[in-house]
Amino acid sequence: MRWPTEPPPGQPKLLTADNSYFLIQPVQGRLALPCPPASAGPLSPIVVERRDGQDVACYQVGPPELDADDVASATARQNRGTGLWDVEFTLTTEGLVRLGGLLREVGAGGQIVIRVDGEVVSAPRLGDVTPTTTGVVAGLDEQTARRLADRLKK
Repeated sequence: MRWPTEPPPGQPKLLTADNSYFLIQPVQGRLALPCPPASAGPLSPIVVERRDGQDVACYQVGPPELDADDVASATARQNRGTGLWDVEFTLTTEGLVRLGGLLREVGAGGQIVIRVDGEVVSAPRLGDVTPTTTGVVAGLDEQTARRLADRLKK
């Protein structure tokens, strides 16, 4: 069951196997390396960003604010400048509302994490807090980008 609009105050969004593979969460703090053991699952309060198998950052995060249900469409494409792959996505109307709430929560200069299959793939700092209907997950390999885009297509 999904909440008809927003979950009641204090209740996290309902996550399922069908929507929890793509999450956007607010960063509440950054922890020093080495990372403490993180609990598993999409509601884990600590997530680890890794590159080439090495921990590069540890984040304390809030509950997921957006998930795969908030995405209307997605497309994988190769970034000609970096050679890596990106997934450009378009949010649903409800997703845009949720994004606005997240942006107000973290504010300009705040940080979010984007998780795919539980792994942090991006942890951007926000320069602008004006919600837009499109976003990009950047720096993926081709297989991951194509798979994510296919899963996000409705």
